[in-house]
Amino acid sequence: MTDILINGKTEKGLEEGQKTFREKLLFTIISALNPEIIKAIDRIAEVPELLALADVTSVGENQLHHVLRVSQLAALIPDGILRELEVDRADLVQAAIFHDLGKGTETDDRYFRPELISKVRVPKKLSKFNGLKWAEWRTPFHDHVLIGYEIGVKYNLKQDVLEAIALHHHVKIRSNVIEKLGPGLILTSTICQDIASYAPEQYAAPGGTLAQVLAFLDQLCAVERKLKTHILTRYSEDRLEEDVVRDLVIGVTDKFDPRLQVLGVTMTGVETVILVDLSAFGSFVKMHSEYEIQRVKKSILQTIRSVVRSKEAERERDLVSLIGGDEFVVITGASEQTTIDGIIDRIAKMIKIHSGLNIRPGYGIGKTIIENFHAARAMAEVRKKSKFLV
Repeated sequence: MTDILINGKTEKGLEEGQKTFREKLLFTIISALNPEIIKAIDRIAEVPELLALADVTSVGENQLHHVLRVSQLAALIPDGILRELEVDRADLVQAAIFHDLGKGTETDDRYFRPELISKVRVPKKLSKFNGLKWAEWRTPFHDHVLIGYEIGVKYNLKQDVLEAIALHHHVKIRSNVIEKLGPGLILTSTICQDIASYAPEQYAAPGGTLAQVLAFLDQLCAVERKLKTHILTRYSEDRLEEDVVRDLVIGVTDKFDPRLQVLGVTMTGVETVILVDLSAFGSFVKMHSEYEIQRVKKSILQTIRSVVRSKEAERERDLVSLIGGDEFVVITGASEQTTIDGIIDRIAKMIKIHSGLNIRPGYGIGKTIIENFHAARAMAEVRKKSKFLV
């Protein structure tokens, strides 16, 4: 048996084999519920000071949850945008983990006393950061910044990571950073404007891009607290994908659409288009409720996505969307006839298994996306007519 620490008390733990199983189980659950946080989990495990935040609730939010959320947001920013900003993701995650480590009872809702709020001078250790000694510093709200900075020094963090920790409540977030992070995190212009205009007298110190990105993510969490919901969801990205596919196949947009960068997709403009039209769907509609119809459509959409994304890692991501009542489109970089036939065959089999429905497929190769879409639709229509005639 091994001893484990629970709520400050030592209790008998699990046998080593059971403990290993439990750790694997918890890791698997986290992977399923919050896959983005896996990128930060090893670093989180190396900082025992984080555990103290589990007992601090500030402005209605558990502070360990807040640190995990900022770390998750850091993992959600597309690689291309971080490259443009010249920010290393590992440094950003490190800054996210350490930025609030100094919090304690002074900001805890159970002990916080509003009458103690006052403006004070910036701590001497932090006044070396450019512009910080003229920024608005409030106690006890900002007291944790110094403690978190000192912990970061003990861990020998990089200088720009220490700067991010020291400035995350005071750095001025430049417009170029907001303009890149907003689309990258699928945020509305209203939310970006809210972050850009919040407390300008406080967020006034000049600082590096890493500090600005951390401050942006920290403020985004404050917006989520205000709205009482997570702004970013997997649904948001799926919806974005559906919108951009519809615009691509009707020629409203092209390979330079900035939404493709958000999705992590690059295009040549001559990708293959596969159209999947459901057979006898009109009869299905007559026999089922609207709820059942929408549920089946959503299930088929996810089935197609699962099929086309279970491919070689080096291939570009395929885009999938429902574009009509019962028409699904796949835009893929695959151009070999055998590969396309294989994709269509797998889609047909999986849709049959999951919904019992057959499909009329069509595809277009070798021309622009819009031309390939029209070719795919024509092929599917011909198959529909030939079946009718037979």
